[in-house]
Amino acid sequence: MTNNESLPSGQLLDRVLAMSQITNDAYELSEILAALGLKPTMKNFDILARDLSRLAHKEPRWTKKYVHSVYRGKLAASPEFSAAIEKLAQSTDGTPPGLAGAAYIRMLGDPAKIPQDTLIPASAVAIKCARPGCPIWFVKTHPRQIYHDPECRAKGQTS
Repeated sequence: MTNNESLPSGQLLDRVLAMSQITNDAYELSEILAALGLKPTMKNFDILARDLSRLAHKEPRWTKKYVHSVYRGKLAASPEFSAAIEKLAQSTDGTPPGLAGAAYIRMLGDPAKIPQDTLIPASAVAIKCARPGCPIWFVKTHPRQIYHDPECRAKGQTS
C-alpha cells in the first residue's frame, strides 16, 4: 500500500500509519487490551483470538496472526470478526451477558404480550413462513414451528 506519487516538491510519499488511518477494529482491539491490562504481545493476541472465536462460535478459530494483523491495520477485519470485536468490547465495558452485540431492531408484535426493550436471545433465528406465498418472517416459539400463525398453517396444509 505504498504510495509512489511525488509531491510537487519532489518528495516521495511513503506509507505512513497515522492515527487518522487506524481502523475502528484496530482501535477497539487496543481498547480491549488496555481494559484487560494486557500488552500487545503474540501471547495476548492468542488469548484474544480464543475469546473472539468463542464469542462468534467460529471453528476453526481465528489465529493470533490474524488478530495481530487487524490490530496493526495490515488487514481489514471480516464482518464476522468485526462483530465479535464489538461483542468483546461491550463485554469488557460491563455489558451484561447476552446483551453484547445486541442492537435495536424494528419488529411487529402484540405490545400487551411483548413489552418494549424485550431482548430476543442470541440463539433465536428468524425464519420465513413455510406457506407458499406468505411473506412473513418470524421468530419461532417452538423448535418444530414452520408457520407464523395457526391460520397460515391451516391454509398451508390445504394447499
